[in-house]
Amino acid sequence: SRAQSSTFNLSHAKGSLHYDYDRGDIFIDGQSLKSLDASSVRSCIGMVSADGAIFSGSLGDNIRYKETSASQEDVLRAACDAGLKGLIDRLPEGLETDIGQGGMRLSVGERQRLQIARVLLSRPRILILDEATANLDYNTEAQIKRSVYGMRGECTVIVIAHRYSMVKEADYVYVLDQGSVIEQGNTESLLSQGGWFSEFAASVVEDEVEEVDGFEEVEEVEELELE
Repeated sequence: SRAQSSTFNLSHAKGSLHYDYDRGDIFIDGQSLKSLDASSVRSCIGMVSADGAIFSGSLGDNIRYKETSASQEDVLRAACDAGLKGLIDRLPEGLETDIGQGGMRLSVGERQRLQIARVLLSRPRILILDEATANLDYNTEAQIKRSVYGMRGECTVIVIAHRYSMVKEADYVYVLDQGSVIEQGNTESLLSQGGWFSEFAASVVEDEVEEVDGFEEVEEVEELELE
């Protein structure tokens, strides 16, 4: 996507009541978004972003903030599935360790994994990844993709990204420019058209080969982890 914020706002339009669209329609499980109340829309959407909200308090409370009644066992399982086991083992009080205001005691990758743990615990019907791996290395991105893509059979996953590695396995791709769809289709068809998406994929691969030392090995690890 070349206009990720617009896509996110549209997906959250009813939930945040920013605005009502006047053309077309959005359906959730066959029901028009306009016929649903804001709370029901918010409850079925999970969000992972590059700068998602992290609160002061314990790691466990941050993971269960949308599922406050979740058991410690369920929280721990979600955290481990999100790749946080190593962090939990290192923290002096495990899940009960205070992570500081805004998660200041966590790395960028750990904060991303915390958000993944949240959605793994809440199992939303719609999962939105808004530049969720923009600041992560390829190995960390691969771990996040493996956790999230495992949910594709039970929910709709919407990926908003400027990284080709995040969209290359998508079932369907929309390329947006100034609020308009300029290309759409599966990745194979878009790559064969020689348009914007094809050029984007080629340029990204070239840049990654030049900038990442040992790129081929990193890609091999990523693909093995996603199998």
